Amino acid sequence: MIEETEFPFRRLFALILGFFLVASSSAASAQVVRYVHTDGLGSVSAITDANRNTTERREYEPYGTSLSASVDGVGYAGHVMDAATTLTYMQQRYYDPKIGIFLSIDPVTAYENSVSQFHRYRYSNNNPYTFTDPDGRQAVPDRPLVFYQITTRTATDSGAVNVARTNVSNYGIAHGTRTESRGTLTLLPQRSLGGTPANPGTAVTTRLLNFSDKSGQNIEVTSGQRTVEQNRAVGGASRSQHLQDNAADIRISGNTPKQTADAAHSSGEFNRVNQYTDGRGVHVDLRQDGTQGRFTDWKPQK
Repeated sequence: MIEETEFPFRRLFALILGFFLVASSSAASAQVVRYVHTDGLGSVSAITDANRNTTERREYEPYGTSLSASVDGVGYAGHVMDAATTLTYMQQRYYDPKIGIFLSIDPVTAYENSVSQFHRYRYSNNNPYTFTDPDGRQAVPDRPLVFYQITTRTATDSGAVNVARTNVSNYGIAHGTRTESRGTLTLLPQRSLGGTPANPGTAVTTRLLNFSDKSGQNIEVTSGQRTVEQNRAVGGASRSQHLQDNAADIRISGNTPKQTADAAHSSGEFNRVNQYTDGRGVHVDLRQDGTQGRFTDWKPQK
């Protein structure tokens, strides 16, 4: 939340999520809340009121000149525009959208690759459709040139298997590749499998990784798929979801079973979440029929 004071005696409040302005309000005698809508570059394209009425629409030329009324405040590419000078403030330096270049030299040292990096005043690699300049120092692609997600499995000396899901975004030679962890699991040796790592079904594995991503914690899986004989050996129910590759027993290091069960249920990733009170941890599954929700020793919890 950002507070800004304007003359005469008016305060403005802005709500920022990530890099984007999403709402603003005035602390004048009659408070007015406005919702700000942006395009793919982060430019303010529309403003609506609390009743969902569109009160303003904005359009810009490729390099940022406003085609609507003069903008005084957040506008092109999410930067602050000055209606009096028509300049745009991009944190490190001012930018003139009429000529499409910065008014002062780039504070970042020139790169030897590519040659175009030696142009110390250019904006967004001279390609405002694809690049933006978040802070006036370096153009970055609006979106990666190549994006993909990988899931890796790595065996450990303890007999467990670590599973990691990673987003990979390739922004080209000049900007490199960025990776982002999107969930981790540890498949522990499963008792009913004679010490072989637990192996939950594909759908359950995806939900477990989603849960890990949402909670920011590593999920330890103590049991996954079972055969009828394996299920019987550990005292599993005759219609256990483990027999249908549709369940897993889990725990989170440092959490109590109740904390783990509550977090798993709150994640919305599982149809049933059961907390055992006999030390077996937490059961999660994707069963479609019957009573669903949060359980303790299979007794429904409110």
